[in-house]
Amino acid sequence: DQARHIKRVEKLADQMEHVILPMGIALSTETDFDRLAQRILVEAKDICNADAGTLYMRTDDNTLRFAIVITESLNIHLGGTSGKPVNFPSLPLYDRVTGEPNTHNVASYVALNGKSINIPNIYEADGFDFSATKVFDKQNNYRSVSNLTVPLKDNKGEVIGVLQLLNSQDAHGQIVPFDEYNRLVVESLSSQAAVVLNNHLLIQHQQKMNKIENDIQIARRIQTNFLPNTLPSINGWEIGGRFQP
Repeated sequence: DQARHIKRVEKLADQMEHVILPMGIALSTETDFDRLAQRILVEAKDICNADAGTLYMRTDDNTLRFAIVITESLNIHLGGTSGKPVNFPSLPLYDRVTGEPNTHNVASYVALNGKSINIPNIYEADGFDFSATKVFDKQNNYRSVSNLTVPLKDNKGEVIGVLQLLNSQDAHGQIVPFDEYNRLVVESLSSQAAVVLNNHLLIQHQQKMNKIENDIQIARRIQTNFLPNTLPSINGWEIGGRFQP
């Protein structure tokens, strides 16, 4: 057991040096959000030899938006650089009526609790609702088995998204559970990726605010020109002007 543990630690250190850290540097230079999101998901998928993966981003109204969905064996690629929109409805983090946390869905649970969930077989799992996944399986003649769901946390520890992988495969192409090593590596990658994603979102927000401020200044100048610089002087009349946008 000790020898196996040492080997796992050495393998993790090697992945950190040759995959995780270089990936963090590479991600920091990426300026396009779609390419950035896709690269994060593809790298995590490749590390675990997973067939499928989804990247969710948390929205301001407390939902998880599908940013990118990939299933290799079904040739499905939505979002990211595919040019195809992800038309799946966002996952609410809280019940619309009661306001209670949505802990039935594994992705929303991970977003709310900030802890990874590793499920060997979703058809034998208790505590989470996988009905939508099972409908997808039936419609596409697919079989979702192993599941690893990891939070994306920014440098303040806030969850800004969720990374979900499906169906890890061994060297013979057989579906196997994600092991502890997979979880550690994906969490390390997610930590690097979340900081880059968050910085990217902050820049986008600042650019949006700058545009709004610029539009306001333009509107102010236009509205100012609605009134004359000087008012006419007419005998017997007292004239004033007021404009309320």
